[in-house]
Amino acid sequence: MLGLYERDYSELTQEEIKEKEKVDAEGGHVIDAKFGRRNFFYKYPKAVRHNMSLFPNNYMDIQLLKDESELVNQCDGFETLLNDTSITELDIKRYIQSNGFYHIPASIFKHYDFGHHEAALFKEFPLGTKYIADYLLVGRASGGWQFIFVEFENPYGRITLADGNPGEVIRKGLNQIDEWKTFIEGYYSTLSAEFEKYTVQALPREFTRFDSTRMHYVVVAGRRADYNETTRLFQRRSEAERNIKILHYDNILDDARNLIGAKTY
Repeated sequence: MLGLYERDYSELTQEEIKEKEKVDAEGGHVIDAKFGRRNFFYKYPKAVRHNMSLFPNNYMDIQLLKDESELVNQCDGFETLLNDTSITELDIKRYIQSNGFYHIPASIFKHYDFGHHEAALFKEFPLGTKYIADYLLVGRASGGWQFIFVEFENPYGRITLADGNPGEVIRKGLNQIDEWKTFIEGYYSTLSAEFEKYTVQALPREFTRFDSTRMHYVVVAGRRADYNETTRLFQRRSEAERNIKILHYDNILDDARNLIGAKTY
């Protein structure tokens, strides 16, 4: 089954099944109407937690956020990479994906109010045969599932103009997302078919019926120094008028650091 990890979590070993049954016997399978699974979920082994999620091989395990020393090292390496002015967005994606440092793009959840019940991340998610989202974040809250389509652009280059208005790099990302939005609205069934490749469960309604209020879009471009008050005004207007959030890579670094030790994404 497709996913982020070397292990296929859609299948459990006999030992893992026994561990699951043991936690079930303690009450892990009991659902409390007010508080959910009474925190028993995190007593399950890692493989079982993945297996029980909607997308086992794309599930972002909250327990990993407790490995603070490892995540600090990942963020330090990310910061060192960002400070190399010769890099492009391809180097950033390569750093994340070759090392499996997916909590870095998953930190974008910090800008939204969903994903704390369950979070999944997809890399290079195809939108039909013409487009590919660098990352797709899928998160569940009490109101159901919502989606964040992410485009990584260059950290350096013509990010903004001298007056702070968006330059070539930001506008390229915005134009790309406008094309995505048109495609997603018109051909949402192709996304549903793609999601089915990542799960053995029946997809919830949010994955099969288009609802624009559940769709969110992010462009990541440039560094903090590229943004001034004019840029920030443009950011606010872009989000309000086009539903496209514009972030810089220092936002991502800060968010990834703030996620360390957190209880939810």
